[in-house]
Amino acid sequence: MSTHDKKLIVMLVFGVLAMSNYARDKSNCPPKLEGFYLGQKPPGAIPQVFLPGVVSTREYFEFSNTISPDGREFYFARRIKNKDVQMVVRWENGVLTQPEEAAVLKAAGGFEPHVSPDGSKLYMTRFAPPPSGLGRDENLSPQDMEARMVNIWAVEKSSSGWGEPKYCVNGMYVTTTRPGSIFTTDIRSASVGICRYLSVNGKYSEREHLRGGVNSPAPGAHPCISPDESYLVFDSKRSKNPDDSDLFVSFHDGQGTWSEAFNLGPQINTPASEICAALSPDGKYLFFQSRGDIYWVGTSIIEALRPKSK
Repeated sequence: MSTHDKKLIVMLVFGVLAMSNYARDKSNCPPKLEGFYLGQKPPGAIPQVFLPGVVSTREYFEFSNTISPDGREFYFARRIKNKDVQMVVRWENGVLTQPEEAAVLKAAGGFEPHVSPDGSKLYMTRFAPPPSGLGRDENLSPQDMEARMVNIWAVEKSSSGWGEPKYCVNGMYVTTTRPGSIFTTDIRSASVGICRYLSVNGKYSEREHLRGGVNSPAPGAHPCISPDESYLVFDSKRSKNPDDSDLFVSFHDGQGTWSEAFNLGPQINTPASEICAALSPDGKYLFFQSRGDIYWVGTSIIEALRPKSK
């Protein structure tokens, strides 16, 4: 065999090896992710930490989140030196931005944000009285005086950005429906938990506490309504440990009553507290706070609990 033939054989062997390595590398490459859900691969029925190291960190306590309908803007709270700072991360030009303080919430003094299903409004809780002020009532307890200062406000989006906050209703922690009705937590001393304000011709109805398993046998808190209004996820203290909040779901019967509450199960609820549920705008994923981080999971876990039609 000539020297020239040997060189050809060596070159062919290296070529085959290179192609083999290239194929193996290609097979190990993660799938290309688009911008929806900030470029993250969605979870299944097992909860996953959301954006570890960016949103959910070891250094801080993160909670209370909302995501825009296009899946490219994520608001959340981060506890820094005993102060809850409202943060936002974005997916811009194919790149995930680093968390920064959310200017719109900082300017309004708002927290517990919630983006409306169509993205046109950003709701929030604010420690601010209604525009009409607070009427004097010497019979109110200190808790009720504080409760009257905790209200739901909203800013509207325009081509120039977010507008000024406008008062909506009394309550704490907000979730809304497509028609604009508000579900929130009533924190007054007379409260029995979660209530609803219907949106009628641009105005809100009187407060209506939810019947059925949402507020019984213990009050519910931090409501999260599904896009089709067929179910409500919330947290409540119903375990033997009085300090432990778990996540539950209750289904609407279409006639004003909510079903018994179903515990979301051990995959979700741990010996620690699980609170502050929020749904993705498409209703496919549930976000919640647990052990200082924000988790997300597929809503197939909820559908598995839905009562079968008779």
